[in-house]
Amino acid sequence: MRKTALLLLATTCVTVALAGELAALAFVESSGKHAAVGDGGKARGAYQFHKGTWDEVSKRRAKAGLPTWDWQQATNAAAADDYATYALNDIRLALSKSLKRPVTPTDVYAVWNLGFRGYQRRGYDITQCPAITRRAAKKFEDRAILAFSAK
Repeated sequence: MRKTALLLLATTCVTVALAGELAALAFVESSGKHAAVGDGGKARGAYQFHKGTWDEVSKRRAKAGLPTWDWQQATNAAAADDYATYALNDIRLALSKSLKRPVTPTDVYAVWNLGFRGYQRRGYDITQCPAITRRAAKKFEDRAILAFSAK
């Protein structure tokens, strides 16, 4: 019984943390606007998905037997939320396997923004990232922590 309660508590904490990160990501990337188009038309939706990233998430979701959507649906709130949640989980899993320390929201945002290899090339060190990424990562972390503490 105690084990089940601890597992439920851990799952709830992860879910709340992920929800906070999802809201923070949408705020940082597009001020939460699902219809947003950025990066010269290359990025779409609240999470500013590029087509290549969307397609990669689609492949992984299809392999897992989950529904997939065409990139045009990146501005659809439900589809984008599902894709961003899936991608954030993937990012956290990959970072937890690679880092010799706990994963932070800053790490998660840096991978979202630079890609896993881009952050890896910088030694998983936010101070080695472009200034625009550092500023956005700080906003992301502040928002994610605020959302988590509000729950």
